[in-house]
Formats: sequence, C-alpha cells, structure tokens
Amino acid sequence: MIALPSAGNRLLDGWMISAIVMANSGASFSVTDGFDQAGFANNIFTSSRPDAVAGCKAIVGEADRWYDPACFRLQPVGRPGNLGRNTLTGPSLFTTDVALIKNVRLRERATIQFRTEVFNVFNHPNLGLPNLGLFVPDGTGGATVSPAAGRIMTTTTPGRQIQFGLKLLF
Repeated sequence: MIALPSAGNRLLDGWMISAIVMANSGASFSVTDGFDQAGFANNIFTSSRPDAVAGCKAIVGEADRWYDPACFRLQPVGRPGNLGRNTLTGPSLFTTDVALIKNVRLRERATIQFRTEVFNVFNHPNLGLPNLGLFVPDGTGGATVSPAAGRIMTTTTPGRQIQFGLKLLF
C-alpha cells in the first residue's frame, strides 16, 4: 500500500493506493480420446490419450480452436496412445486488482476509512482449458472428431467487479 502525496492539502491528505498483479503461464493439460478406446475402464485415474501426429504444431491458440485436432489420431483399440501426459499448454492468466483508500480522522482515536476496490480492473478475459475430449464414437465401432474438440467455453476469472466499503477504525 502506497500513501499518495498530499502537499498539505486536507482534501488530498490520507489517500492510499494498493495493487495486486497476478500473471501465470498456462496450465498443462492432456488431450483425451473422449471415450475408452484403450480399455482403461477399471482405472479412474487414467484417461485414454490418442496418438500424436509427428511434426504437427498442435497449439493454435484461439478460443474457437486452442489445439488442432488434426495433430492427433485415434489409436488402435486396446492400446494406449503415444501422446504424453500434460504435453500441451493452456491459456495464460493475467489479472490486476486495485484499491483506492481514503482515511478521514474524525477524532483523536476514531478514523473512518472509505475504500473502492476494483477486481480485474482491465477486464481481461482469462480463458479456461479447452475441451479435452477429441473424438466421439460414431456408432459403427469407429470415431469422428468432436465438434467441441479444442474449443474453450469457460473463463477462469470473472469480469471486472467494483466494490465500495466504509470502515470505522477506533
């Protein structure tokens, strides 16, 4: 918290500002088959992953298509895919919270504090992870690429929020 300079002016005296900036790189994730192609049904901790196509750049980086489904193919039945665990990276996170505080002395031992707090002040959209399920069974024993594969449909933080507070300190 930083006290703002007042230059002896009673109106400007007692103001403080505080800020919190949070920036994280994207979380790692694994693309999955979307159904149990490898036969892992008895293991709740492992999802069946597809085969990776060699030399293909999987991350596109757009909300409609975070990863390219063409960079993966369905592995044969009963075999786990060759795609490693947590080999892809999701969207990064950036948010800034700011507080503006004014202390007004009422008496020798009493102060009233006005607070304005703005969360996600720049209203930056922080996208969630993309849809991880790559395929959907087609009913004939095979599978087709899911229309939701690689799409981001969530955010991890809310939009800008503003709150006001009044506190009596004694």
